[in-house]
Amino acid sequence: MTVLGMLLVLPSSGGLVTRIPTLYAVPFSPLRASPLAMSAHRDFASEEDDADMATVVPSRRRGGPLAKAWRGAVATLAVCAAGLVGGHRGGPAPAWAADAAVAQAPAARTLNAAQRKRLKLAFKAKLAKVPVFMVTNDGGSPFLNQLSTGDQSALMFLFPAEAERMLNGVLKAPNGAASGAKVLATNLDRAFRLARLQPLPSGLRDQVTNRELTMVWQFMPHAAETRSAQLVLAKSGKLSAPSVPAYMVDGLVVTKRGKEVRPLFLCKRDCDAALAMLQAQAQAAGEEAPGGKIIVYDALALLLQLALDIEEGDASVAKELDYLEIVPPSESIDFRDELKAGKAKRPAKIVPPQHHR
Repeated sequence: MTVLGMLLVLPSSGGLVTRIPTLYAVPFSPLRASPLAMSAHRDFASEEDDADMATVVPSRRRGGPLAKAWRGAVATLAVCAAGLVGGHRGGPAPAWAADAAVAQAPAARTLNAAQRKRLKLAFKAKLAKVPVFMVTNDGGSPFLNQLSTGDQSALMFLFPAEAERMLNGVLKAPNGAASGAKVLATNLDRAFRLARLQPLPSGLRDQVTNRELTMVWQFMPHAAETRSAQLVLAKSGKLSAPSVPAYMVDGLVVTKRGKEVRPLFLCKRDCDAALAMLQAQAQAAGEEAPGGKIIVYDALALLLQLALDIEEGDASVAKELDYLEIVPPSESIDFRDELKAGKAKRPAKIVPPQHHR
């Protein structure tokens, strides 16, 4: 797939326009599929009311989601193993500064019910274009990873290589070959909703204390992406990188059906390839090549902030969502297409454990 084909992975009659103003170390118990999964009452391949989601809403600061995410505003979201099971944010502003901001800020315009619904559908459509992979048995029940507390997590992968690595571990385990283990492709819309759920009963108990174990749905960080983000951030003196990084090129605008959008890359290699193509095109046309400063974002924090803004009716989110285009990893698009080849196209069936809302 060419970079232009990969870029946005969407039908577009436009082109690229530049504007330059400016093996993972997570232990898992591969054959412990939740016994309650087979009798679960929810099929995440079907449409759901957004009210079914158990949402944790953090304290808020005004400003666009990109700015909020860049400031480190991370709400509670089930992110994988690298210390992000809960949320965190940067240090609070002084009370007097916060009070002054509240006093001076004009009343924010809120969205009506129809506008919120329209934005929820637009957000859902953007996420649904991004493949996500899981390792499940034949019945769609995920194999569970054991956390340090003894509780369980179902891992979700944005990159297929990590999912295949887990699958190989499952197949090498005792009785693994008979488990029906496979890599299942779903999408970021379903995965994101799962990750926002509160911890659920797993159907398993601690063998010593008999405590009922819970489970969460977690995104597995991709080691190579984390290292790539660290290298970019190190140039500005920052030492830590988000568990699930995303990248924007300063000044890069893509024309999609006559409308300008800014791509948010989930893969640094794809971001570099798009930037290299732009620079080659500019040189061939005798134009000034774009400098292409790459900015790193926390992808999950950014998406969560967008979701919260929509749910709270923040009118400013409409323009931001319209301007944002998520670019899936090109290798994930290719792998998803390979999985689909030769079999009927049907929604992926993810079977979560039974739980109380």
